[in-house]
Amino acid sequence: MKIQQAQTNKAYQCVFPFYSEDKICPNLSKLLSYPLDEIVKRKSGDVTRVYTLGRLNSEDHIQAEELIFLCLGERNKTKPENIKKHFGSLYAALEKDVIILVERMVADNIDAEKAVRLVTESLLYAEYAYPKKAYQQPKDLQVFLKAKDDITKVIDKAVIYGNAINNARRLGDIPSNLLTPSDLARYAMNLASRLGLEITVLDKEALRVKKMGALLGVNAGSANEAKLIIIKYQAAGDAPWTALVGKGLTFDSGGYNLKPSQSMAGMKYDMCGGANVLAAIEIIASLKLKANVMAVVPATENLISGSAYKAGDVLTSLSGKTIEITNTDAEGRLILCDALTYAQQLGAKRIIDIATLTGACSVALGKEFTGVFANSEAFLNEFKAVAEGEAEPIWQLPLSEGFTKQLQKSKVADLVNAVVGAGGGASLAASFLKEFIEPDVEWIHLGIAATSTNDDGATGVMVASMARLFEK
Repeated sequence: MKIQQAQTNKAYQCVFPFYSEDKICPNLSKLLSYPLDEIVKRKSGDVTRVYTLGRLNSEDHIQAEELIFLCLGERNKTKPENIKKHFGSLYAALEKDVIILVERMVADNIDAEKAVRLVTESLLYAEYAYPKKAYQQPKDLQVFLKAKDDITKVIDKAVIYGNAINNARRLGDIPSNLLTPSDLARYAMNLASRLGLEITVLDKEALRVKKMGALLGVNAGSANEAKLIIIKYQAAGDAPWTALVGKGLTFDSGGYNLKPSQSMAGMKYDMCGGANVLAAIEIIASLKLKANVMAVVPATENLISGSAYKAGDVLTSLSGKTIEITNTDAEGRLILCDALTYAQQLGAKRIIDIATLTGACSVALGKEFTGVFANSEAFLNEFKAVAEGEAEPIWQLPLSEGFTKQLQKSKVADLVNAVVGAGGGASLAASFLKEFIEPDVEWIHLGIAATSTNDDGATGVMVASMARLFEK
């Protein structure tokens, strides 16, 4: 699919987005001899297809064989996420070449630039979801966005976002036997090479030398070595670094706390956090944003073998804090704690970590919201504003000393990795991570266990928000 600004009024299809209270152009009804105001359906998301039968043949008008009227809902009340869904659903109806009248989408809460972004990113997202099997091919589709002003740069930027998000989704969807930690590291190296970025990949021996005992503990049961991937993008001189830390668990069996069958099936997606931070830094570097950002991805499998870690084991993290293992299926926080410590050792003063960390977050928030925890209200408010603009809803969950004290009740270590039988699992996991954040570092944790996937597979959730944070 190619998306560009329309330089013509002629296409096979023309999409008329409109709001439910809008009147359909009377002149158009007259030309077509259709009472369009009576024919066109006005419920949010409704699509009405009208064949022109050759009646639109004037150079002064859109010339198309088919008009598609897409109702966006009520003007100034329609949410961006709904518009994304509507255009995503519309993709199946598009054929050959199509003109989309994006200027008709402008409202108090949606300017022309945002309209272009919503349409472009939605269609690219839908295009990836469409060819799900080897015999299916993406459509050979030409999309022309009609607007009064020059929107070429806006389209180009939206394409960068859309393609990067699809790259994250593709990584998530790859079967775990084809995406080991080494495969993920190779992908990161190719990405860094393409974008001219600095990359370091720490192998198992390097992790031993640096004493990343938590990450190595989780990896102990796997024949595939753990990797720690660090990509650096520096374009803001001596400004402080921000780290995007993503969980890269390429498959999670649960270890000796073995997952039940119904929970095992989707565990290839346990590396979506890692995929999403790689996509975010791809956008940041492609747009040459003025920022200092590093992507840090601890990558491993959590499997069972004679060497796998067990309940009752004590691991020593990179920070020096010791951790008693009470649940081998609470492994994400273990690989993240070493990655968080290392990011801070590399100079990060702001950190966003993103992970499919707990089922408890899914229970609390369902599939509509990403759970968020933070130690800085200012940083959180900044991120909230960005996430709202990207139609990626988040919901703050609590941190408290009470959760921390539960984690400190081990008799043989500084912390337990899980509190067996306790409620508040999402808060306990986030509180565990917070123990590895230095007092002068601003930190946000994004829990994407529910939002990382949908019926079509990986979603690339929060990629856009993480990248947009640096557009200043």
